[in-house]
Amino acid sequence: MSSLSDHEENCEARQNRRDSVLISSYVSSLSDVIPKIPEDWKSLLGDWEYDASLLYEQRHDAIKKEFNLDRDFCNELLRRIRSKLSEIKRSGQGVPSPYYAFILADGDRMGETLGNLKSPEEHRKFSESLESFATSVPDICAQNGAFCIYSGGDDVMALSPIDNVLKTVRALHDAFGEKMGGISKPSTGEQHKSPTLSVGVVIAHVLEPLDLVREFAKKAEKAAKGTERDGLCISLHTRGIETADTSGKWNEKFDEKLQDWIDLFKNNALPSNLPYATRRDLENMEHWEKPEVLADALPKRLTASWKHKQISFNDDLQNRVKEVVSWEKMEQLLSELRVARFMAVGDDL
Repeated sequence: MSSLSDHEENCEARQNRRDSVLISSYVSSLSDVIPKIPEDWKSLLGDWEYDASLLYEQRHDAIKKEFNLDRDFCNELLRRIRSKLSEIKRSGQGVPSPYYAFILADGDRMGETLGNLKSPEEHRKFSESLESFATSVPDICAQNGAFCIYSGGDDVMALSPIDNVLKTVRALHDAFGEKMGGISKPSTGEQHKSPTLSVGVVIAHVLEPLDLVREFAKKAEKAAKGTERDGLCISLHTRGIETADTSGKWNEKFDEKLQDWIDLFKNNALPSNLPYATRRDLENMEHWEKPEVLADALPKRLTASWKHKQISFNDDLQNRVKEVVSWEKMEQLLSELRVARFMAVGDDL
């Protein structure tokens, strides 16, 4: 929704200021009460040197059992941390989100591309390009606020804050395309599609078992590849009952469309209960039998429902609504909105 671009700069500036204030507040307010991590962990965690698990109150009972600390000292430490967190929350700055993004990416058409290479020089160029991408991944992640767990060839595994994940995966996708773009022209002169990068992202709770999150991510990566590949899939898994998957193609700027929804939720241009209220308003249309009647009625009913909620329409939003011409499209929209809503405001309804 390009006409929303006038909001993007202000929204990003506000977010950057908020992040800066949060970080400085936590460090200045909590550094005297949060233990530092062991020295040999610092190479893994970069500039952050504190045990961040203490920022999550739901971990405090477990910490009492796990930490080898005097009980009275531990209780006082956790009490002071809770007090500081409450003070920060009352100031309107929020508290750390217990949700994060797990990224799993894989190259497309790699075997096909290798099969089309005819000379040692082409194979050498392929290997060099792949190595160049793999070695660039940790820096790409770091520059976008994420952390690379593994990068080997065309495989990537990383962690990211939810706020940064779309920028991170877009940067990874574009870097892969840039590195591998010249591989599509073998010496025979034949044209073949360049390798692309499909990315699966899972939004999960910090207490969710990591092996389970990785399984979710593998399914998301498979969904991102779909039948045409070169896709992005984001899979939401909350600690409650909510799950939602949404996916699209990089060349159709799916990530930008999702970011537009996120910005609308963040700016309160869309009510936070919109995905659920919309389903309630239109659920009686789910089993309409005539596709042509549904295709005509759905956009009109959706427009009326949203205008009743005092949502302002521009050309881009109207065009998005016009695309909803089947119940399958409606389900896709609702999943997209649910994921975007969560990425914008979390589970704090």
